Amino acid sequence: LKLNLFLNIELKMPDSAPAGYRERFVRTVTQALQSHWPAQRDLPLVSSFDWQLLNSVRELIPTLPVGYLSESCTQNLLDAIIPIPNAAFHCDARALTGPLIHYAQQ
Repeated sequence: LKLNLFLNIELKMPDSAPAGYRERFVRTVTQALQSHWPAQRDLPLVSSFDWQLLNSVRELIPTLPVGYLSESCTQNLLDAIIPIPNAAFHCDARALTGPLIHYAQQ
């Protein structure tokens, strides 16, 4: 709180996670945020390459800022993110092109 920094929590899910692990993980993360995050602070950005995981967390905390991570950047990916409120798209800078940046700004 003293430094007034913003936090980005990146969620990772192993491909080999046993059945039910994803749901327990999502519940644990959202309960921890709801129980322990200071009320006077904006919620942190929660990001992941696992977009399904982000969507599950967002279902439980609809106002949570989310960051969709991707190594690629295409107009289709931008189209998927743009309508989502309070969402960011973080891609590999080498995948960005002038036309994609212009498209996202529009």
